[in-house]
Amino acid sequence: MNDRRLPPARREVIYSYPEDHSRFSECPKCSKQTLYQRNADQFVCLACSFQRDLSKPKEPNFLPTLFMLLTLLVAVLIIMAG
Repeated sequence: MNDRRLPPARREVIYSYPEDHSRFSECPKCSKQTLYQRNADQFVCLACSFQRDLSKPKEPNFLPTLFMLLTLLVAVLIIMAG
């Protein structure tokens, strides 16, 4: 990798990781074996810059549930009308 293409801050992040490649896992975003666990709660991908902090709770997404309930309501109304 030509490190001159990377900004200085990114070079420091890449070179701060250990050479032990057994500590890398598959990234859920790019599927490469470049996911590194920084500490107990932080994961970073070196290939696609995917980051996940497990110490922060993930915000729930209610949109699929709302859509399913509305679809069920419409189906029940159609059945009752027929």
